[in-house]
Amino acid sequence: MARLKSLYGRYNFPETQRIVDQVLDETTFVQQVFTAGGGYANLYHCFMTMLAEATGKQRYCDDTPKHLFHLSDILQLFPAAKI
Repeated sequence: MARLKSLYGRYNFPETQRIVDQVLDETTFVQQVFTAGGGYANLYHCFMTMLAEATGKQRYCDDTPKHLFHLSDILQLFPAAKI
């Protein structure tokens, strides 16, 4: 959990890191992930949903260019993803 909680600080996104520090309650987050079924896809979905909601957004977006090389995995895990 410590690595997840410090993700944006390690990649030099201090504003987003402040949001994570303010809104991420570990106990609630872990319960949400396991309620969703556990696994990496649900962890990612719950984490990004938390960030989107904390900033008043309905959806999350990840525009990391290198994810292009993992489209088949992304679409397998998130079949409704918009590319």
